Amino acid sequence: MKKLAIITVILSNESFKKNVIISCLTIFSLLAGNSIFSQQQLLYLKGGDSSTLTVTQFAIMILKVSYYDNQYEIQKKDSKLVNGVYKNLFATMNDGNENDLICFILDQENNPIDSLVIDNPLSTRYEYSEDEIHIKSVIFDKSENEVLIRFNYKSEMKYLLIKKIEKDKSLKAITTLPINFN
Repeated sequence: MKKLAIITVILSNESFKKNVIISCLTIFSLLAGNSIFSQQQLLYLKGGDSSTLTVTQFAIMILKVSYYDNQYEIQKKDSKLVNGVYKNLFATMNDGNENDLICFILDQENNPIDSLVIDNPLSTRYEYSEDEIHIKSVIFDKSENEVLIRFNYKSEMKYLLIKKIEKDKSLKAITTLPINFN
């Protein structure tokens, strides 16, 4: 709820509105496998110069998370490696809570390079407004869900080790998936 209030306030800034629209269009095009903007077009739209943006490779992966008979199963549904400008404006790092998943990105020798947390992988939150002032939300818990993860990619990244956070904050390994792209 706090994030939504902050977004509403920030969206009144015209420059930020343009950045949000550009970011949404860019992510949409990346998921479609295309790049609708060249680096120069992005620089022009964002009002920057070549020293302010870095084009990099990043990975987008769609994971199918299932929970049956007190066991998690995770499969990789799709993955893409794309060139682009990746900017996570609202990133907040947390340690995770019970039933969240932690993904460790490993090299060839299984040494961790990076990690990310998937919050509530089996919950979907829908937000709606009954009037122009109040925003409400409802959370649906599922036994199966698809989640999208993305991270800056480096060629030494080979595996995705996924662990579940237990009630006592210990980590239980679920699976290790190869990092490869379609």
